[in-house]
Amino acid sequence: MIRELTQEELESEGVALGRSLPPGTLLAFEGELGAGKTTFIQAIARGLGVLAPATSPSYALVHRYQGRRGPVFHLDCYRLRSPDEAADLDWEGLAAEGDAILVEWPRQAGEWLLPPMRWSGAARPGGALMWLAIETATGRASVAVGRSAAEAAEEVLAGARRHAAGLLGMISATLDRVGITLDDLTALALSDGPGSFTGLRVGASVAKALVHARGLPLWTAPSLMVRASGVAREGDTVLAVADALRGEVYAAAYRFDPEAVVTLLAPSVYRPETLIAAAPRPSILVGEAPTAAVEALERWSGCRLVGLPDGGPRARHLIGLVGRQGGAVRVMAVEGWAPEYGRPAEAQARWEAVHGRPMPDPLGSSG
Repeated sequence: MIRELTQEELESEGVALGRSLPPGTLLAFEGELGAGKTTFIQAIARGLGVLAPATSPSYALVHRYQGRRGPVFHLDCYRLRSPDEAADLDWEGLAAEGDAILVEWPRQAGEWLLPPMRWSGAARPGGALMWLAIETATGRASVAVGRSAAEAAEEVLAGARRHAAGLLGMISATLDRVGITLDDLTALALSDGPGSFTGLRVGASVAKALVHARGLPLWTAPSLMVRASGVAREGDTVLAVADALRGEVYAAAYRFDPEAVVTLLAPSVYRPETLIAAAPRPSILVGEAPTAAVEALERWSGCRLVGLPDGGPRARHLIGLVGRQGGAVRVMAVEGWAPEYGRPAEAQARWEAVHGRPMPDPLGSSG
């Protein structure tokens, strides 16, 4: 069923969309005259932090507004007589400078309207995203800040009970090393589970707070993929494991192709013997596990386990997984998102065993 939005609903949706857009986004708007394109664009601009009213640029063709993170360009191509006239709009210049580009009547611009991939933050000249990456899935937390995995500065904190007290200080210290502030960040990357229930909750809470306060887009990747990416070579099959307690392991297998990460075994909880039966034989075995599990996996795979510190997930590797097919994914509905813990926390498991039913609001527990 198709329902027309009220003006209030349209504006609310537009503001929410503007707040969620990653830097360098191009949005094109189609619709008849009077369909509400300008109203919707005005709301998106407000979500991007534009304070001045965004009016229709039909006669000026391009209006430039200052948003929270940078310039927001609003183009109206309605009066272009042919696509050739769109050449004068300096599309590459707009892409290099703009935080967002909002285009009405895009068909009038023809081939001058750049393909979407040209507008990604990493492709914009001088406009690569400034990332804050957070990894709290294990007892060894890390934070990285930079435009790429190779150049990122990183802080590491060991000790599973120190994440809550130490994470904000780590972020501040890493920003100081790079010489920037929170205002200079343009995107977040977070290590998802499976992993430490408390650690994952701490990382998720900080990431959600930054998304809410700063309007930053959020990407996530499984902690086992992050762990595997740190040791993988092109074409390798990597089996990543982590101690899940109770004699079990979290495990996943990946192949790292030049432009993609292929999941061969999805993250889950396994007994060592079950994992051996289910997993592809790896060329690299990485992670941490109980001694008996490590010995069994090494005998089966013929590989020596790459343990800590080299075999731990690192925040900088998260940045390298963004933009790779099958790698990190964008979280669109951040408010309703929760980490993939792998299984309930011990406190939740005990409660459910005693009461014989799911624990209400498990995310609010103190596992």
